[in-house]
Amino acid sequence: MTAVVEAPAAPAGAPFPEQDRQWLYKVYGAAILSAVLAVFHASVLAMSIAVALVVLLGRRRAAAAGRGSAADSHRRWLRRTMLVPLLLYGGLMSLMVVEAVRIASSGGDHLFQAVAAHLILHSVVTIASGLWLIVRLLIGGLRFVDGRPA
Repeated sequence: MTAVVEAPAAPAGAPFPEQDRQWLYKVYGAAILSAVLAVFHASVLAMSIAVALVVLLGRRRAAAAGRGSAADSHRRWLRRTMLVPLLLYGGLMSLMVVEAVRIASSGGDHLFQAVAAHLILHSVVTIASGLWLIVRLLIGGLRFVDGRPA
């Protein structure tokens, strides 16, 4: 007597259709690359990737699954994750513009202090955004691998 064991079929409401799963793997990979670049102070490259991902994630809806699905949850999670470093760098850029205007109006006084302050703030923002990305990507990535929404 031989028993036949069948592999369990995928549930009807599987968390990630294959097309979304492959797409999310690529997006998570690009986001991890951005985080690593941010930690190593390659902020121009990291923010370029972040901008591209925010635009891509804003345009893309979950292909096979619909709104409110697990894939859509990860898309929104990744978009919010990538927006925070962009906002941090935007704030740093606005501070730099304000300082440049102040230096230009004062005839070049305090130029050295402004450059030193910008370098220190840039380092803090770069490390903070890199750590933010790493933590959020670990949390979201672990949920993605488990098949749970973000």
